[in-house]
Amino acid sequence: MTTQIYLRKPDTGDEEALAVLCGELGYPSSAHEIVERLSHFLDREDHFVLVAADASDRPVGWIHACIVHRVESDAFVEIGGMVVLGEHRGAGIGTQLLGKTEEWARSQKVRAIRVQSNVVRKRAQDFYERAGYKQTKTSQVFLKPLQGSHRS
Repeated sequence: MTTQIYLRKPDTGDEEALAVLCGELGYPSSAHEIVERLSHFLDREDHFVLVAADASDRPVGWIHACIVHRVESDAFVEIGGMVVLGEHRGAGIGTQLLGKTEEWARSQKVRAIRVQSNVVRKRAQDFYERAGYKQTKTSQVFLKPLQGSHRS
């Protein structure tokens, strides 16, 4: 399917569509949560957020990346998330989002981009490999909820 899309920054009014896309990625979210999350980094120069919108200006995909600084390695850009609406996958939208993110990363003078993909997302892994990304390690993710630290 050929889809006419254009890439832009997130805008007021995108919250519902971005929340739906988060759900497709496996992270159910509300429009209110999207507004709150974006408020922490949308205007920061070390974060990059791009929306793919269709001809009616409805978001059908997004990507978020940021510069990561660590003691043990040089700075790198990490893709925090990327998703394209199911009915639009395979139309080149992810490739366009990834390409613009790579351009931004180069402009930030970092030497590498990292992305993590859940082991069950074989299609995503194949996508990244076709885009020139190489698997460098397998790891497990640990999470400990902190009592009394819920942000509003």
